Amino acid sequence: MMQHSYKLVIAYDGTAYHGWQRQKEYCSIDSVVRQTFLRSFCQKELLLVGASRTDAGVHARGQVIRLRTYLPLCPLKLSYVLDRALPPDIKIISCEKVNQIFHPQHNVATKTYSYSLTLKKLLPTESRYSWLFPYCLNPELLEQALQVFVGTHDFQHFCKESKTGKSTIKTIESVSVVTSPCKNRYTLLITGPSFLRYMIRRMVGAACVVASSSEVSVNDLKNKLAGKTSSVKLLITAPAHGLCLESITYHVEK
Repeated sequence: MMQHSYKLVIAYDGTAYHGWQRQKEYCSIDSVVRQTFLRSFCQKELLLVGASRTDAGVHARGQVIRLRTYLPLCPLKLSYVLDRALPPDIKIISCEKVNQIFHPQHNVATKTYSYSLTLKKLLPTESRYSWLFPYCLNPELLEQALQVFVGTHDFQHFCKESKTGKSTIKTIESVSVVTSPCKNRYTLLITGPSFLRYMIRRMVGAACVVASSSEVSVNDLKNKLAGKTSSVKLLITAPAHGLCLESITYHVEK
């Protein structure tokens, strides 16, 4: 029997979940979407793959997933039924049928993440999506520090240590800082083909240290990225709740 593949773009508030990846002990986005589909369509089997394994507490507006099922579903029906059955902190943005070749982790052109931080205490409805940074911050230095990461570098000091042996060399295509009119809130937009675990959060943490401290400079950050210093002052991991997966684009197959 032929399987049918569907590409879905979903958004979620990651506050109540232990990340994307399915785990036995914790509630994850993967497990909730999977169980909701099986229950809603009275199925026993489902192949589900997500493009990015977002960590606990991280949010998404443009996570891409692939569902494979033996059911020949209309994409509109699939989207409607699944969206109504999912909890309110997970939403289906779009759904389309795709060929068997499509895999959400392959042929990725870019992933864009945003990181939100504020210097002013927020309302409870906003605080779960932004890091309240406790010190004064120079926005020009913040921009300069973040630009250090643009290009291809070895990010071994700016990621969670891994024993998988995977390469820590990654490329950042662009970084920008959007300042709100009140100048107390900043949105950092970071784009690249792929990222390591905790990589963006440690980039943000290091940039904020440079932008708020007279003891650490942009040159110190350059040296740390190049592995020329053993200083740990820049190894700050920004909280997960400020991070959001905004979008994923794919190369067009010829």
